[in-house]
Amino acid sequence: MEVVLCSLRTPVQLETAQLMAPISDAENPFSNIRIWMVLVLFCYALVASELFVNVLMDMEKGPWRSMAINLCWRSLLMLCLLGIARHQGVDLRRLVGPTPSRTQFLTSLWMLLPLVTLFFVGAWALYQASSLVPTLPLWPSGSGKEDGPFDQPPRLVQLGQIISDVGYVPIFEEFVFRGIMLNRLAVRFGARKGLIASSLIFGAFHLDNRMPAAACAGLFFGLLYLQTQSLPLCVALHMCVNGVGTMLRAAGFATIPLQAAPILGMIAVPWFFLYVKRHWPASTCAAPYFAHAKSG
Repeated sequence: MEVVLCSLRTPVQLETAQLMAPISDAENPFSNIRIWMVLVLFCYALVASELFVNVLMDMEKGPWRSMAINLCWRSLLMLCLLGIARHQGVDLRRLVGPTPSRTQFLTSLWMLLPLVTLFFVGAWALYQASSLVPTLPLWPSGSGKEDGPFDQPPRLVQLGQIISDVGYVPIFEEFVFRGIMLNRLAVRFGARKGLIASSLIFGAFHLDNRMPAAACAGLFFGLLYLQTQSLPLCVALHMCVNGVGTMLRAAGFATIPLQAAPILGMIAVPWFFLYVKRHWPASTCAAPYFAHAKSG
């Protein structure tokens, strides 16, 4: 299978990618990285973290235990994937790509508000679905501040959770889902199918009311990575999205008023699909890893 490279004509405007020279299978370090292997490592990391926290640390149930498990399994999975990538010959500098310029970051930041809005619209849609089917545990009972995620835990736990959600989780998720999965799937199936598949996997990874919105976010970050080959730019914007969402939840806006959700949806959803249509990758576009290598 041959891989065709793509790069940007104008990085700031995120223009359509150009056609470049092909690369042979022998030069593809992702060819031996299997998606099922990533999923097995994910399960292994979860089980190992549960055993570590429950048995070795003997930590009682509570907010500290939940945060410790999340931190452990994410760290273990990322370390395993880093080791596999290095063993297969993946150049981590090429994987990460260039550091975004200030102009590039600010140009991409305009997507932030509609993206966060999509999270809330998607959550509201699942809330409506769960009200029609009471057996689906898609939304916690009640709404507002009394059931908010920051009312019960101690302040120190809240601070640790905010640091994790805003600082660590974006790095982990962008490395795994864009750096590893998107590159691997783009090598195997092409950029378009790889983008869709990695976005759906990213959405399924959020096993709660955020699944549809998370898939949309995965699509946006995947498009950004394909077009800029810059993982730091994706991480920075992911941090912004998580930061805004964290502040809104901390302020008590964990749900959308039913009157506001349709209005937000009418603004955010069409806008998002127009953005995707405008920046959809060409059929000849390849994995960001190879596009960056050629353009650099």
